[in-house]
Amino acid sequence: MGFHIYAGTQCLNIDGLTQNIANVLEVIEKICHQNDLAPARINFGGGLGIPYFSSDTDFDLKEFVRFVNRAVVQFDTRMSRPVDYIIELGRYIVGPFGYYLSRVLALKETRGRKFVILDGGMHHNLPPSGNFGQIISKNYDIQNISKPAAVQEKVDIVGCLCTTLDRLANRIKIGSPEVGDVVAIKNSGAYGLTASPVFFLGHETPREILIKDGEARLIRESRDITQFN
Repeated sequence: MGFHIYAGTQCLNIDGLTQNIANVLEVIEKICHQNDLAPARINFGGGLGIPYFSSDTDFDLKEFVRFVNRAVVQFDTRMSRPVDYIIELGRYIVGPFGYYLSRVLALKETRGRKFVILDGGMHHNLPPSGNFGQIISKNYDIQNISKPAAVQEKVDIVGCLCTTLDRLANRIKIGSPEVGDVVAIKNSGAYGLTASPVFFLGHETPREILIKDGEARLIRESRDITQFN
């Protein structure tokens, strides 16, 4: 049917994104000419990145689209049959629409550092902990939505599990938290709950809320492991 070349994912560099498109088409054209092939479909592999971290800068989507359109039109003129092109946009579409909310259970100070302990953690949202394949762990965009205008304070944010892996942020600046505050982790719509170790030591799943047209409704209630026996 065609080709699928997966060279990487979560890229926010416009030069890297456009170069990947160019490389994929160059490789495929060479293979086709050498083997007398005419692909019906080309999948460019991993989708577009989203700005997980405060240090990230988003790429120019319009510039990327212009480049892709120009590249595939030129490629079509050199092929003997029409080609369908695929870019996998799952994370790019749904990632920014998801927020993981967790309430502050307790505060703890030790060795000059302040720890914010949540009622959730990596069993609900694994990627912020850095245990989802990050080579260098960086803090996600996290906010204290109970006190958005509060004085910023540097804290460590951890979950409620008994493992030291359950650390969601290191020395991050957020609105000074208190017990009962709700903390929000942005960009949790992709590789969030479904990519996490749910039921870790029997902990329940989180509730899932859908907000549509300004109205919030519960779409999935919290569940414990006994409901799946």
